[in-house]
Amino acid sequence: MTNVHQPTRLLLVLTAISCVGCNSQHQRGDGQRWSKESEWSYLRFLDKAAELELVAIDPGAEIKAGDHEFFGYKELGRTVIKEAATLEEVCLAVYRSADEGTTSAWCFEPRHAIRVHQGGKDRVLLICFECSLMRMNENQSESFSQLAISSFAEPILNKMLLRAGIPLADKAKSAR
Repeated sequence: MTNVHQPTRLLLVLTAISCVGCNSQHQRGDGQRWSKESEWSYLRFLDKAAELELVAIDPGAEIKAGDHEFFGYKELGRTVIKEAATLEEVCLAVYRSADEGTTSAWCFEPRHAIRVHQGGKDRVLLICFECSLMRMNENQSESFSQLAISSFAEPILNKMLLRAGIPLADKAKSAR
């Protein structure tokens, strides 16, 4: 199991911020700026992504020989997103989920992941909409940054996975 280090809000604010690509003003559809931008500033690596992998994972499935594994979870499939409008849709949905997040539980049964290869770094977001928690990992290190999220991005990510023919994990199954 992964050793999880909980970052303080100060660490989130001190991380690198870039401002290129995915709607660099980070405004909601109503034109208002996100209210908690400093709390999710470490997500701004998404801004520079020329492409990303959207991954469906199953937290309750046993990993058998021949199965693909993604950070200890069974991978159900993945799709590469390269089209600019779709990248922006994913980016803004994740930002809005981060902006709206208030509290989270500790069950952590992620069913979605986003991977970006960029500047020699491999960054992964593991997302559990059930417990309202997102974990970010860089270069497969032992530690994760964490952020409370809302479920806003869930139907958007589900739609993209289903459009690519990738099944979704059953929420009714109990986790490992």
